[in-house]
Parts: sequence; C-alpha cells; structure tokens
Amino acid sequence: MMATPSKGESLIPLSQDFPELWEDESRMTSLFAPFRDRDLNPQGWDSKLSFWTAMILKWCERKNRTSFSLEELNKDFIRNGRIPECLPTVLAEMQRSRSVVQPEEFLKMCSISGSWRGWMFDMAVKRPVSWTFSKLKDMVIAPSVTNQTQFVHLFAVKTRSETIFSHAAEDLRGELITMQSLLSACSMQNVPPADARFIAYYLQYQGYAAVIDQNIDKVNESQVLIKLRSSTMKSQPTITDIDRGIYALSCNEKALLHYLERLENEKEDTLKQAKAYLAKGMRSTAKSCLRKKKELEKVIEKRSSALDNVQVLLARIRDTSSDSQVLESYQVGVAALKKTFKAAGLTEDDVANTMDEVKEVLETHNEIQALLAEPVDSNTDEGLEEELSDLLSGESAAGPGSGGNLDNSDKDLQNRLRQLRLNDSLPQLDDEHTPNLSVPTRAVTLDDLPSTPKTIPTPEHFP
Repeated sequence: MMATPSKGESLIPLSQDFPELWEDESRMTSLFAPFRDRDLNPQGWDSKLSFWTAMILKWCERKNRTSFSLEELNKDFIRNGRIPECLPTVLAEMQRSRSVVQPEEFLKMCSISGSWRGWMFDMAVKRPVSWTFSKLKDMVIAPSVTNQTQFVHLFAVKTRSETIFSHAAEDLRGELITMQSLLSACSMQNVPPADARFIAYYLQYQGYAAVIDQNIDKVNESQVLIKLRSSTMKSQPTITDIDRGIYALSCNEKALLHYLERLENEKEDTLKQAKAYLAKGMRSTAKSCLRKKKELEKVIEKRSSALDNVQVLLARIRDTSSDSQVLESYQVGVAALKKTFKAAGLTEDDVANTMDEVKEVLETHNEIQALLAEPVDSNTDEGLEEELSDLLSGESAAGPGSGGNLDNSDKDLQNRLRQLRLNDSLPQLDDEHTPNLSVPTRAVTLDDLPSTPKTIPTPEHFP
C-alpha cells in the first residue's frame, strides 16, 4: 500500500498509471530485486534499467515534479510492503548518463553568463573539463546515492518549462512576477518551491526568461522572480530598474489592499462590540469602542488615499508602456511603407511626371480622334457648294438680253423673238392680257411661255 501524498502532490493514486506488468508477481519480484552482475545477463539488466527509468519519468509527470529523492520514490513505489531494492543502482546509472543531476550541478549549469564570451568559455572549457572529471570519477568511484540525495530530472524540467512558456498568457509576459504566480496562472499550483526554481533557471538558460533569485543559498525558502519573453521581444529579456519599481508598486498595492481589508473587518468588529456594550448598559465602554471606530476610519481614509496614489502611478506606467508600444508600431509601419514605396518606385516627382505624361497622351489621343473623324475627300463638299451657287446665280440672270450663259436652243429662240414684228395677222390681246406699262418690265424667261406654244409664223410671212 502506498504512502499518503504530502502537500503539493497529486491526490490520485499513482498505481492507476502503473503498467499491467505491475500485477505479475514473479516478474515484479525480479524487478524489485537488486541488480546482479551485468555480464551474467546483459539483456535482462538493460531491460530492468529501462523499466525503472520509464517509471521514474512517469512518476515526475504524474506528481508534477522535476526533482525527487530516493526516499520519495520508495514511498510511492512500495508494493506489498516491499520497496524496490534496485533503485540506488538505477539512480546511479541515470546520473552517469546525465539523465539526472544533483541540484547544485544543475544551478551551476544554468547560471552561466549571458554574454558570448561566457557562453564560449562554458562550452569550450568548463563543460569538457567537468565532463571528463565526472567520467573519471565515476569510473573509479561509483556515485553515492542515499535516501536524502536530491536529483533533478533534466527531461522533466525541459517538458515542464516548455509547457509553461507555451501556455503563459500575453499579460503575464514582459512583467516581473513571482514564479509561484506564473505557475498558478498555468494551472500548476502543486509545484514545490525547489522545482519552481529549477524551471525558472531552465527558462533563463534557454533564453525564454530573466530570473532574480533573492536568496539563492536557501533552496526551499527563497523567492524567485521571473520575467518571461513577450512576443514583441526579439532576444532574451533583461530585468531593469523600471521592472523592479513596477514590481515594488504592485507589492505595495497588494499590501495596502490586505491592510485596508483588515482595518475594515476591525472596524466592523468594533461597531458590533459597541452595540453589545450598549445593550448591556455599559455606555462608557461603548463610547470607547466608538472612539476606536473613528480612529480606524481616519486610518482607513489615509490608507485609501495612499492606495489611490499607488494605483494611479501603476496606471500611468502601464499607459506609458502601451504608448511606447504604439509609437514603436507606428515607426515600424512608416518604415515598412517607405520600403514599399521605394520598392514600387513611388515618389512624388515620379507621380507628378507620370500624371503630366498622362495628360499629354490624352490630348494627343483627342487630336487623333478628331483627325480620324474628318472625311477622306475634303474638296467634294466645297465643289458642290460652288456649283450650287453658280446654279442659283444662273437662274436669276437667265432670259433674253440678260447676257447669261445660254445653250444653242435658247439662243435660237431669242434670235427668233427679235425678228418678230407685230402685224395684223397676230391675234389682238384682250385687255386682261394687255401688259400694264406702269409695271416695271422684267426679262422674259422660259417660264413665261405657255405650256403649248402657238403657231409661230415662218420667216416668209414677214415683210
């Protein structure tokens, strides 16, 4: 039967995640037994090591832990009153393969300088030397594992850190907060302080965060502050004096809120006491309670004013931060727009020149359209107009003695009319046919002749 989980551990029995092999009595008896010489059965030895390595990783995932001790593993892996006697060897082999390390070594590994020189020194000098020394030591002296020896599971730290960074909301990034607040926001309330520190340092080591450890010597009591990298940051964040000031103001705001809440509760209790003393007839004691209530009200008013000032400062600082982000976005947008204009060749002079060319082209197009609309033979209409004018003038000038242009028949007729003489043989005209001499004479035209001409005497009839 397994031990009762301590505070911060999962309340669901770990045995629910155990494989079916856990119920095989003969097999589990062999797996719980100490390791024998590997040369006797290398395959069985490796299989047994793989089984317990996977079980320890599952224990870390199930317990939401990144570090453990042999004592904790023995409590949860107990079966039928028997603990796994092979775990010390398993932990020693995991330590040799660098699957687990001790806390001091893990903190040294993650506490390298953020500069390029520090990184190169760590990669080129410190780590090779340390690795060589550890290998030589492990070959000569086997790693000592006691019940209280703490180990940090590197893969468990990696998965927990990546999960926290991917699930952290944007409002938690870019500000200095406590590691416990970050874990609570990511639904990891049961992580011990030591494991929280390991996760924070790993995030810093990977460039995802900046960390302040207020007391690095006390592993289980120090408070770790972390600043996660936001989506707008291009590199690893740094903790500035502004971040520290904002964090201090936030802490003061929370402290003032708790203090005001306590004063309000005390004021209510004092008022209840005054009513109780008054009911008992203890008027002087009731008055004393009322005086205390008035003093509490004065303190509450002062602290409320201080809280308002702190909140105003925090609001101004956050507004300034958002304003700077807006300004930065404007600058980025302007730069991008300028690059777009430059890439597309859009300048003020080019646009003006292009518009002038467009106007010239449109004017040329209009002229071309006008030319295309003109008739092909431009002299035809002019010749017709001249001919019509000649006809009109010819009709008005036609007749005997007019001097107009006449054809041969007209000339012959005129000659005959000139030779006519009035004689007795011609019929007498009536009065109505007698021409009025008072009316101005006009030239005789062909229209004046009757439609059926009378018989014209031949020349022999004239004297």
